This record gives sequence, C-alpha cells and structure tokens, in this order.
Amino acid sequence: MDFDFDSANASLRHASAAEIVQWALGLDRRTIATTSMGRNAAVMLHLVSEADRSVPTVWVDTGYNLRDTYVVAERLIRDLDLNIHVYSPQMTSERRNAIMGASPRSMKRSAIGNSPTRSSLSPLAARWRSFVRKYG
Repeated sequence: MDFDFDSANASLRHASAAEIVQWALGLDRRTIATTSMGRNAAVMLHLVSEADRSVPTVWVDTGYNLRDTYVVAERLIRDLDLNIHVYSPQMTSERRNAIMGASPRSMKRSAIGNSPTRSSLSPLAARWRSFVRKYG
C-alpha cells in the first residue's frame, strides 16, 4: 500500500479533528478504532462514533485499570453506542499479582518482559485472528 504521508499531512494541517476522522473514514479502507479507555479516550471515541457508529472499536483491557476507568468505559460504550470488542487476558490481574508477586505498575521493566506472553498475548492472538477474519 503506497501512501503519501507528506501530502496527507499538508492537506490536513489546518483541519479539525472531526474533519480528520471523516477524511480517514473516507479512504475506503477497512478501519478500526482502538482505545485504552484512558482519560482522553472519550474525545476520539465521540468523534469516531459521530462519524460512523459501525466502526469496530477495540479495547485491550489488561485488568489493571482503576474502578473509575471501568465506570467511565461502560458509560462511553452505552452512550456512544460503540461497536466494542473487548480483549482481556485469560489470567486475571489478581491471579497474576499472586503468582508473580506484583502488579505491572510496581514491577521493574526487566521483569515485565518475562511474563505477559504467557498470560496475555496467547489468548489475545487467537481472538485477534477471529476479529480480523470478521472485519479485516
């Protein structure tokens, strides 16, 4: 796929966020939105849902979000009528903490590299392949 990023950047330099979303959706390519459901997610999710509610929205929920994040996420999913696809690890965050002795926030960077594949990425890969077969 050839894409002229310089030309796109130049033509969108003064465009609003809504205009950029409309432009991206108008490329006539398969499109998804992704979200962490973090504090800034609502703006982009709102823009995408206003433009096209059918756009699949992917959220990889690690299980380590704060309670308030889940409350806001559920409200956004409901109020924006998101076409949401939530992917979560098979191992819960509490089980991972019990086995490994710490949460990712308190683990050193070197320790993180040894564990996520076993508990997070293997099930995610299978579900992602299913998602791509349906939407990709």
